[in-house]
Amino acid sequence: MRPGACFILAFTLGHIVVGEYSPIRLFLLRIFARYIEVPLPHLSYLACVGRLEFLSRFFLTRWLIVYPIAYPFGH
Repeated sequence: MRPGACFILAFTLGHIVVGEYSPIRLFLLRIFARYIEVPLPHLSYLACVGRLEFLSRFFLTRWLIVYPIAYPFGH
């Protein structure tokens, strides 16, 4: 495939996904919300104050739970 054709194809596919009410975009957002956005903060809550609280007793595991997982969703 020629570079110009690849650019046009990528540009067209980008516009299909970026549209506000694009079915592809809505599907991807639904997948993200269902399997990433809700379970990760829930697991971090369980690890900090729930059944898995023993994980947060150590500094390193507490840091790994709070900063890479919980912090991006809270701010």
